Amino acid sequence: MKAKQTAGFTFALSLTVCLLLETTSLAVYALSSERYDKSISGTIMVSKPESSYPKLAKINMEEAMSIASQRVHGDVLKVELTDEDNFLVYNIEVVTSEKEIVEITIDSGNGKILFVEEDEND
Repeated sequence: MKAKQTAGFTFALSLTVCLLLETTSLAVYALSSERYDKSISGTIMVSKPESSYPKLAKINMEEAMSIASQRVHGDVLKVELTDEDNFLVYNIEVVTSEKEIVEITIDSGNGKILFVEEDEND
């Protein structure tokens, strides 16, 4: 009888350890994948054609570049006024002095920085 209890306890302990390891693996995966989960919530919803984007934006390209430059020091590589998750945003790429490319997403309605991501170097 004691052998069955010990075997049952050992099985339960093994199962618990496996579940903890799996949960930890999922948590690590979620954290490493978090930077790819770029869910945006802005102030200007868009459903119109791209040609209307400049008139919808409340801040202009120069203001967006200035906001990005205050957050990340470097040279602006690219600026794009685009639809992301149905919100109008500026995506700005900046090259830092360390030769890293950083993408800054700025709400075109209020100038708030919504997302900052360092690109992987190839």
